Amino acid sequence: MIMVLCNSKFPWSVRCRSYLPFIFCFLSKSIKYIKHILPLIAMSFDPEPLSRVLQRSKLVVNTTPVGMQGHGGDNAMPLGSDLWAGVDASVTLYDLIYTPRPTPWLALGQQRGCRTIDGLEMLVQQGAAALRRWSGRADVPVDQMREGALRSLNAHQA
Repeated sequence: MIMVLCNSKFPWSVRCRSYLPFIFCFLSKSIKYIKHILPLIAMSFDPEPLSRVLQRSKLVVNTTPVGMQGHGGDNAMPLGSDLWAGVDASVTLYDLIYTPRPTPWLALGQQRGCRTIDGLEMLVQQGAAALRRWSGRADVPVDQMREGALRSLNAHQA
């Protein structure tokens, strides 16, 4: 099972919809922002049902800005830190955020022995895809783009 965390506005309520092996958890102030996406069933912030979903998940993808610099404080995690304290080491945590490196959520996952992935590679590959599309060239310098992004991130975090 894959758990995908999505949001639109602060503060959050959680709406989840089970769809094949995916659980989409929409974090939104109001259902009006997301009702056009999927028919949804409500799920509260009650840690027990969220914990059950997490226990069945092998991959959790955070698409929210929670944990990014300037979004929620230095230790902010999607759905709060208590939920993640018991995350199993077999779960892969993928945070689309790439700054700070690691995010508090990924740092906790690393402490728990989880495989963690940040959003830098997605950023690089999106840039490469855009460059291919707009330039018409297939030989986009992805390695140099990645190195440049890493240099820039390291300079800003130093």
